[in-house]
Amino acid sequence: MSSDENIKMIMGSSVQIDGNKIRQLREEKGLTQLYLATVVGVTTDTISRWENRRYPTIKKENGLKLAEALEVELEEILETNDEEEREEKNPELLEPDTAQAPKTSQPLTTTSFFLKNRAITSTLSAGLFLLFLIIFLWPQKAASPLEAFRIVPAHTPPGVAFPVVVKLRGAAKIQASILVRETISGEATASVSEEGENRKEFGKKPRWIGKTTDGQAFFLYMVHPDIALQQGDLLTFSGNVVTQNKKEAEKNISGPGEVTILPYHWADSNKDYIISDDEILQAYDTFPESEMQADFHETLETLWLADKYTWNNSEHRFETPRHNDK
Repeated sequence: MSSDENIKMIMGSSVQIDGNKIRQLREEKGLTQLYLATVVGVTTDTISRWENRRYPTIKKENGLKLAEALEVELEEILETNDEEEREEKNPELLEPDTAQAPKTSQPLTTTSFFLKNRAITSTLSAGLFLLFLIIFLWPQKAASPLEAFRIVPAHTPPGVAFPVVVKLRGAAKIQASILVRETISGEATASVSEEGENRKEFGKKPRWIGKTTDGQAFFLYMVHPDIALQQGDLLTFSGNVVTQNKKEAEKNISGPGEVTILPYHWADSNKDYIISDDEILQAYDTFPESEMQADFHETLETLWLADKYTWNNSEHRFETPRHNDK
């Protein structure tokens, strides 16, 4: 039989190609997928699918062109197993342009869609499985067992005491003994009022030991700046919290660590010599009255009720219009 007769028998049918052989021949001859795609008249994606057996069965017309581009006989790139007959009887397994169009105008069913798009189905399945692993199986970063932060006013006049709060927060189930240690740098001392209005002096190193309740604890102490401090001087704070947790036995206290000496009440956040409604409410929320010395909030309320105040630097005290009327 002549070569022309062989071609006539081959044209119009399909063949099962061996993707591994195609890739091997292409690489041995130093050819690119773009070159094969140009010769055969398909896209580089199609060549890639052929090599990866996404479409193992193709039209023999394309098979002949592919063999010509690889400079071999068609038989050298054909699959040698017995699956060819099965795949020829299942057009869903052919490359997209070899499947026969449906004879009726019935809409494409979900089943036939996924059969014709096995690659898409596999990709979606793999993506969903990976998402499941990320959400449910990825190890979660353990939360810190305890956080500690400090709250201090931004400023205060010399000789006028102001509050400092250290708040501790951890997991609700934590019921641990804790030790709070603070250090004040600058001319100031610290104290705390205990039951019976007894004042406990700390000097420059406030200390407190206790337990967390529902994972939280609250420590408030008073700082007494020296009367000799000048405007612009700084008081600085540093400290840490000690627990029995071996992984984090000592944790630094975060938050503001400086107080500037200025002629304004510590609750006067905008420094306009007026204690506004918002400012006094913020002070009461941050520094509870029950935790302070008896006369502390009395002074604050007096300045708030007076609408306006001034600072007498020579006598180191706040004054209201009533003082000036005397």
